[in-house]
Amino acid sequence: MRADIDNQQSPASLQAKLIGLLPEIMAKLPKPEELRMVSINGSDRTTVSGLLAELAAMVGVLRSAIDRDTPAS
Repeated sequence: MRADIDNQQSPASLQAKLIGLLPEIMAKLPKPEELRMVSINGSDRTTVSGLLAELAAMVGVLRSAIDRDTPAS
């Protein structure tokens, strides 16, 4: 019966639950060692160049995190 109730929740109620759990979720995340920011043609995410800049920055951060956590062979 609980599973039925959980499955029938609206997206808005699920979002509200997640927002309520956000402090707990954030507390369990690893602390970043550094913060990187890249800006190309401003930080307007509504343009193609702005979106590409954001994606490139994220890929760079993820690659550096993977490289840092991968043990040398």
